[in-house]
Amino acid sequence: MFPELDNVGIRVSSSGAVFATTEKPVDLKVHTKCPSKYLLIDEETGQVYRGNEKGFWYKIKSVN
Repeated sequence: MFPELDNVGIRVSSSGAVFATTEKPVDLKVHTKCPSKYLLIDEETGQVYRGNEKGFWYKIKSVN
């Protein structure tokens, strides 16, 4: 049905959501003057990160 997804893997979050993976890593970029207003949530692990002025994400919530 979707030949472009034939070689793609699948991951499942703790809540049961299903995500297709890519064959190669993908970089996601945010271009902003206010990085601290952005959150990145890993729906697979539940970890939460906040952007900082140095251009990195730092973990603000860890799931053990």
